[in-house]
Amino acid sequence: EGFAYAYWLMKLSGFRHFLLKVGVGPGSVCTTRINTGVGVGQLSLLEEIRRFQSVVGYTDAQIISDGGVNSSGDFVKALAYSEGVMMGKFFASGSFEDEVLIKKDGQLEGVLLYGMASMLVTEKRNFIEGSSQTLRAFHHTAQEAIARLREGLQSAMTYVNATNLTEFRGNVRFAKNSAAAITEAGVH
Repeated sequence: EGFAYAYWLMKLSGFRHFLLKVGVGPGSVCTTRINTGVGVGQLSLLEEIRRFQSVVGYTDAQIISDGGVNSSGDFVKALAYSEGVMMGKFFASGSFEDEVLIKKDGQLEGVLLYGMASMLVTEKRNFIEGSSQTLRAFHHTAQEAIARLREGLQSAMTYVNATNLTEFRGNVRFAKNSAAAITEAGVH
């Protein structure tokens, strides 16, 4: 419903081609769903919007997925249903101030993130969304982050027999996993 409302707002405002950002509360550090009960899992939301677009034909609106990216796999899944993916935390992880860095024996071990309304964020103007959570998957450079994304997307396209994004989006299929399947799929 929110997508249809935003779509018609843009159309009635005279836009012919536009991007709509979708996702409230799915961010990997965001606590909106926990604190407010508002929001939907990002992949489920993207899938629902694509299904709606195909039924009603609102294909002149492009989608930017907002939130929930912890890994290149999350990026690849979001790209299956969107034209763009917002990944602030993913890219920002190499540029934090010393006071939020977690070090052990002089080695960087993680980054402590804070909510938008926290004292640290409001006083320091360190506008990183989240709520006192530790980020452990981080990159030291943007090139390292981009390389991970490229490699993940290239592998995924190989697995689904796609040579471009249009084929990828047409060939990709998702299935629900049980908790046991997720545990089994982890490194062991």
